[in-house]
Amino acid sequence: MPGDADSSKGTDDGTSTLQEQLDEMKQAMAELKYMMKNLPVGRGRERSPSRSRSRGSDSDDAISKPKKDNKNHDDRGLKLDIPDFNGDLDPEKFFDWIRQAKRVFEYKEYDEHKQFRVAILKLIKYASLWYENLKKQRKRDKKSKIDTWEKLKKHLIRRFLPRDYEQENYLKLQSLSQENLFLADYVKEFERMTIVCDLEEKEVLRVARFIKGLTPSIATRVEVQNYDGFDDVCRLALMFEKHDKARKSYAYSRGSNLDSSSYSEPEFSKPKEVQIEDPKDKGKTIAMEPKNTSSMRRYFKCQGYGHIANECPQ
Repeated sequence: MPGDADSSKGTDDGTSTLQEQLDEMKQAMAELKYMMKNLPVGRGRERSPSRSRSRGSDSDDAISKPKKDNKNHDDRGLKLDIPDFNGDLDPEKFFDWIRQAKRVFEYKEYDEHKQFRVAILKLIKYASLWYENLKKQRKRDKKSKIDTWEKLKKHLIRRFLPRDYEQENYLKLQSLSQENLFLADYVKEFERMTIVCDLEEKEVLRVARFIKGLTPSIATRVEVQNYDGFDDVCRLALMFEKHDKARKSYAYSRGSNLDSSSYSEPEFSKPKEVQIEDPKDKGKTIAMEPKNTSSMRRYFKCQGYGHIANECPQ
């Protein structure tokens, strides 16, 4: 029949008739109803494999790529808090507090306004009173508010740093010398004073000031060497100091060995005076010291000269 022919032809081509498609849809609907009926109470619908895979990939990405807001999630083991500042007038402590605050702000990537808000929370005791008074004074004078870290830092430096601090440190730097310091201590103090004075000078001038402060025995040798910059000069100076220490230690050990030697030069008693009778006055004796003791006989017991054992006066 023509219809059968068409049907068989459609089957041979891998396609299905409309009736077959409807049958397949009914069967799928029946299976879906059965699955929905047998789902446990309280559980949601089962996810399709493709959806599960997509959700799984999203969660994996969330684990492998943390959010930018939580980039410092591993900071809990680090001490990142700024210490309190109570208004101590010690310049070294003040600058330590400034440097610590700067490092924390840079790590946390705070903007200028947040840096200011965090910094004022760390002002305690006299420093806190000073800030409150400064804020009221500026309000009375109708001046703008201090709302950035840089502005606050300028006022802090003006109040808690002695006016002659920079000048005093500059004079100390100009007169700094090694003298009785170890070279490592001299290098450390030289660099500290340079940073405190905030000097911006050429490398050649910095090296010249450093060499000038060295002890003459080291400075004269460093000057005639070929060096390239401040770090190279420090390396040469440390090498010469190490060499001098080793030489002194060797010389000292040699002297100690000689002093502790078992050899000792024998000690001899002074030549004793020789008693002879005066031919002019019998019974009277005169004392004469031998002139050439090297040619005279010496008695081994008393180490005297000019007599033998049976004539020994001892």
